[in-house]
Amino acid sequence: MLNTLLGVAGAVGGLSMIPMMFGVGQPSQEEQEQMLRRQLEIQDEFEQQKMARMGGGAGLEGLVGGGRTPSVAELIADEQLTRQLAGIAKNLGNAREAPMISPELEELLAGQTARLATLQQSRMMTPMEILSRLEAARG
Repeated sequence: MLNTLLGVAGAVGGLSMIPMMFGVGQPSQEEQEQMLRRQLEIQDEFEQQKMARMGGGAGLEGLVGGGRTPSVAELIADEQLTRQLAGIAKNLGNAREAPMISPELEELLAGQTARLATLQQSRMMTPMEILSRLEAARG
């Protein structure tokens, strides 16, 4: 069987693939973890150097591993502020969904609108109204 594999491997692409088929030459899990850790360290160093070149990046120090950790009191204050802002946002949302005027005021406005509509409707003048206007116009 090994001779068959060697023959196929030689025909396909040389003998370099045979050790990889049997797991030879591949890094162990421990070596892979070390390589990954080193890669992350290099990436952190690169980001720190980039931030230093860009002017320090005082607001982003906590993101790249520099900076100080907030105290418990600061975390509690931040949480309280977040809760207050959430309450304000909820009240604002409720205010936007609420009707703008009260139902009583809405009824009053509807009545006034109907009264004005009846006043504005055209109607036929009586003969008496026509005569009185003509007399008022003559003087």
